[in-house]
Amino acid sequence: MSGKPPPISSRRIRRLAAAVRAGRPRAVPRFWTEMGRKGTPLIEKQPGSPHDYWVTFLWRGRRGVTTVGLRSMLAGQVPAESLLTRLPGTDVWYRTYPVRDDYREWYQFALNEPLQPPHSPAEGDRRLRRRVPDPLNPKHVVYPRDPMFPHDVMKGADFPGSLVELPRAPRHREVSPRRGVPTGRLEAHVVSSRLLKEKRRIWVHVPAGVDPTRPGLHLALFFDGFAYSRSLPGPTILDNLVASDRIAPVLSVFIDQLGVRKERVRDLCGSSPTFGRFLVEELLPWVERTYRVHPRPDRTMLVGLSCGGLAALHWAAQHPERFRLVLSQSGSFQMAQPPDEEPGSLIRRMMSRPRLPLRIYMDAGLLEGNYVIPGGMTLLAANRHMRDVLSLKGYRVTYREFNGGHEYQSWRETLVDGLVALLGTGRARSKP
Repeated sequence: MSGKPPPISSRRIRRLAAAVRAGRPRAVPRFWTEMGRKGTPLIEKQPGSPHDYWVTFLWRGRRGVTTVGLRSMLAGQVPAESLLTRLPGTDVWYRTYPVRDDYREWYQFALNEPLQPPHSPAEGDRRLRRRVPDPLNPKHVVYPRDPMFPHDVMKGADFPGSLVELPRAPRHREVSPRRGVPTGRLEAHVVSSRLLKEKRRIWVHVPAGVDPTRPGLHLALFFDGFAYSRSLPGPTILDNLVASDRIAPVLSVFIDQLGVRKERVRDLCGSSPTFGRFLVEELLPWVERTYRVHPRPDRTMLVGLSCGGLAALHWAAQHPERFRLVLSQSGSFQMAQPPDEEPGSLIRRMMSRPRLPLRIYMDAGLLEGNYVIPGGMTLLAANRHMRDVLSLKGYRVTYREFNGGHEYQSWRETLVDGLVALLGTGRARSKP
């Protein structure tokens, strides 16, 4: 790296730089001792603002490390613009960002990673596996590995990252097991599909004490079933919300998407017509037979994140006679669907078609405005556009934004918001 170092925003790093220039030999060891005691990243309030902070990501240099990159949506999509700077004459690498006090994000470091895009998906996966968590951050996050797909890094391979949370980042108590709350049943099945010509893993969650055959029971179909049933974790959230009477009881079906690189893109990002037929002609009848339920369309919900959020609205619009509740988390409405159309095609279709009897919850992260698809728009801009189109068409839409990125640590919190918005009883409220 050459050229003049950027100005230092962090007060603590400025003091360290001054001590190094003054020739104080113990300044750097004392700094690392302090960071080891407090934990990283370094978080400081901005002067004169009650809600604005500086967050400084830190790496302690070692032999052979020539570049350190921050991999997070806060850092944006250009690797060269996320590089940490080495404080001259020290082993301190740092980069500071302004954030609001409700910021939360999962992040990793990339050491000596090329700045050019990977030349293939396999090379991209190799880079992901080489990234490391923040060794001085005690909040490490490891998502469970899917035993059926142990090498699919996009499907939950257990490579760790770190979590940064500021004081006002939303924290719902429902995302963790609570003492005294009975645990529902999570039953595993394999469903053979004649249409898809493959077998699908299905997990069904039945709340404790709930008879699935009771009249008027809600039904929820979750795409990306392994992630929703394990990483978020959906069953725990559902148990807590039902037990506290915040939502009506719901029979939840978590649908596996198989491999991320192929089947998920086909089913959700591309909204394959065959997958839609599978939902309506095979999966729903299987649920009705197996659990002896007769779901009403106004009590049947599709739930998805990212491409799954796109697919949830798409299939509800295609089949309002079966699905009328939509929970979309960071829906990828900026995508072309099908792939040969222009980006944002579902937005234009919702604009041109007559209003349907749907109730919709949508959310998106403020940091999802930092990534732009080639020739298109950001996910945040697409969600705002979809929200405006649906509102102007007269749909019942609940829309939320969170100060985070495209990852589970934010979605587990907003899943609580979405479930309450669509299934809420109004008879209980969350406690801090």
